[in-house]
Amino acid sequence: MGAPPTHQDVSSAIAQLETNFIGPSSVDAARLIANFAKESQDVQMSITLGTVPWLKEKWELEPGLEKTIHSMLLAAYIAGNAKSQLAAGKPADDPYAGWIFVCRAYAQFRSKVQFSSPSIDSLNHKRTEGILRQYAQDVLKNR
Repeated sequence: MGAPPTHQDVSSAIAQLETNFIGPSSVDAARLIANFAKESQDVQMSITLGTVPWLKEKWELEPGLEKTIHSMLLAAYIAGNAKSQLAAGKPADDPYAGWIFVCRAYAQFRSKVQFSSPSIDSLNHKRTEGILRQYAQDVLKNR
């Protein structure tokens, strides 16, 4: 096993996902980000069905594709959450930033695959209504 990813490595991987979430190297970038979040003391986050509710959804896609999209949307959550914490310079769970990243990734996937996630649609609705940040604070308080 090699050295753990550096802040620069993870920042580059996050930027890569922001540019194109469904590109050919996005899976490798997602793996690097997930490994960083797991190994680093510089970020902390709670991965629960309260923060990543789409993981329990069934979208009636081909099983391999559905699993890949579930995983990549989880990676988007981790990437957005980690990016916020690294920018702030302190490890403090930020589901809001994770969800913003997820909404963008979801839009990219939906441009290529026909499916719908009720939980991400709900998060996106809260975002457009301006109540997603408060919802994130409530989720953090109630865990």
